[in-house]
Amino acid sequence: VMRRVPEVLDCWFESGAMPFGQCHYPFENREWFESHFPADFIVEYPGQIRGWFYYLHVLGVALLGRAAFKNCLVHGTLLAEDGAKISKSRRNFTDPMELIDRHGADALRLYLMSSPAVMMEDMNFKDAGVQEQTRRVLLPLWNAYSFFATYANIDGYTGDLQRLPDSTNPLDRWILALLRLTSDRVHEAYRGFHLNQALSPILDFIDDLTNWYIRQSRARFWGGGLTEDKRMAYDTLYYVILNTARLLAPAAPFIADEIFRNLTGALSVHLEAWPEIPANYHDQKLLDQTRLARLVVSLGLALRQRRGIRVRQPLQRLQVVLPPEQRAMLTEDQQAVVCNELNVKMVDLLEDWSNLAELRVSPDARSIGPIWGKTTQRIIRAAKAGQVREAGQKVIVFDRDEQWPLERRQVALNYVGRAGADVMADQGVLVALDCELTPELVEEGIANELNRIIQDMRKQAGYAVSDRVQMDIAGPLPETWRVRLAELALATITDLQEKDADIIKKEDISGKVFKLMIRRIPTPINN
Repeated sequence: VMRRVPEVLDCWFESGAMPFGQCHYPFENREWFESHFPADFIVEYPGQIRGWFYYLHVLGVALLGRAAFKNCLVHGTLLAEDGAKISKSRRNFTDPMELIDRHGADALRLYLMSSPAVMMEDMNFKDAGVQEQTRRVLLPLWNAYSFFATYANIDGYTGDLQRLPDSTNPLDRWILALLRLTSDRVHEAYRGFHLNQALSPILDFIDDLTNWYIRQSRARFWGGGLTEDKRMAYDTLYYVILNTARLLAPAAPFIADEIFRNLTGALSVHLEAWPEIPANYHDQKLLDQTRLARLVVSLGLALRQRRGIRVRQPLQRLQVVLPPEQRAMLTEDQQAVVCNELNVKMVDLLEDWSNLAELRVSPDARSIGPIWGKTTQRIIRAAKAGQVREAGQKVIVFDRDEQWPLERRQVALNYVGRAGADVMADQGVLVALDCELTPELVEEGIANELNRIIQDMRKQAGYAVSDRVQMDIAGPLPETWRVRLAELALATITDLQEKDADIIKKEDISGKVFKLMIRRIPTPINN
């Protein structure tokens, strides 16, 4: 027999009593409860601010005189792609399990954790956003792991969890310094329950690892034998990938666990301690130098794209003008990196950009008007007359003995090359490319294009990275380049018959016709 009790409470009362009810407090588990109350954090969507959150506090304060939780996370509301409310009856969403089967749970987690939803904003959920995480994050990370594993197996390198990298190579020291900085940022974000700040540093780091460090380091792993420089590269990359897996584990637990277990044989990354990157890896000066070099490279690549010149075509020089406070930052090591990335023979550092370009400045009248009042039109006329100069984060407009410092956000800056020169500028850094092609540069560009084709042929034929081949190159190519291409392709130059070749290609490069044939050399069987 059931009878209704006279006391009727709001339905959220029992939810608010959850911390007490789960322990049957105060009748049982008093010591455990009082040592664990209040909760470290709580999370729900905004509707619970006046529901569950409110009742938790009411009961916590009423019974124990304190708040019911130390930290509160509130996520936004998920909406359909068109902005409509997600509805079971309308079925205007893809089943989450179908998304997970198609793209993986890690991709879904990364998409949600890097979305506006973790910052209490509404989010239009798009299936394409989940797929994008695979392309932008998971595949690059897996490719970095595969790159390391492939070459480590070839060289017989074995990593050691207890061995800290101790490299003198600037590139290694840079990625270790960046790992230290990233680890600090991720740690502080999680420590403060700022999920919106916990994921972006590690995603940026993965991009830097794959698109800068590994690309810059490839040649170090190609050489034969385990040289000292190659060992330093292996030690560094092994350490970096393992700690990347540790940092990523809370957000992408499956790929992090797979990579960590494969490289270490450990039971799980989730049983490991949070990474503690040594303080001596910190090197802000090197980080700033590399940031500047990458900015120069970015501007140079933009110029190449504007002129329609592929990176495989070498050019003679890049002219660079830096702000006075940054001139010492583009060291010889960084200039070598710039030359390698842009495929130029040399970098010329100039102190004055006036011989390369004219600076055009257009002040924003609405922005500077409230500050300079009646003088605004005079400032605009002086700026348009070219009476300007840059000074750090300021743009100085002058007229006779008067000058007006303007913020960069208050003006539109544009550099126009003199005498037809093509220039590009950003953050006070200006670059210009010497695009004149000598016969020697054209010849080297053809060789680079042939190397790309040969490497593609190796992939199409299904060769392993370490497979050695026989190669025949027919066409107007100097012998020195023929020998160099053979070295890059792990090949021996020989006369091949078409019937013996694994793959054949004919290519027209800059009006010159080449015929390429390769055949894998069988690996001898040891009896």
